[in-house]
Amino acid sequence: MSPRQRFITIILTMLLATGARAQTPPGATIGIYFDPAANFEYYMMTTAHPLLTYVCATRAESMIGGAAFRVEMPTWIQLLSETFPAGLPIGDLMTGVELGLTTPLPVFGTDAAILATFVILPPDYPFATLEILPHPSYATPVLADSAGIVIEAVGAYGWLTHPDPNETASWSDVKTLFR
Repeated sequence: MSPRQRFITIILTMLLATGARAQTPPGATIGIYFDPAANFEYYMMTTAHPLLTYVCATRAESMIGGAAFRVEMPTWIQLLSETFPAGLPIGDLMTGVELGLTTPLPVFGTDAAILATFVILPPDYPFATLEILPHPSYATPVLADSAGIVIEAVGAYGWLTHPDPNETASWSDVKTLFR
């Protein structure tokens, strides 16, 4: 093997090995959030009360014209209402909704598009997970851009917690442990 061939072989091997280990940035996500800007997927409840919750699309880098997904949450959380942006929703959040939007929503950079809002009434349980899952007709949660091109998305979680009523230590008590 000539020096040139060895050099090319080494470069190709390095490129292939680097490519196999490189992590791609996360793509489009449909998640459950507790604010309309999709910043908080975690919420600590101090008392049981109706809670406005959002299903948002993030990191799609596209104008979103539709979506298909479903929400899964514990049966002891009561769904009080659900609403969708202007368009045609087929189905519901719990069994699966296919949503065609009248006006495409921009999802670029840190933007978030609200695909649904729903109000839940969680009781005083210590922990609950709400999850976005695929619509029964699809293998993954999906978004569609304004041209109708389907974008596979990752379904993300939202978490509800309650403070531990048995916890008596204050922050000052915790700091004294490390003095």
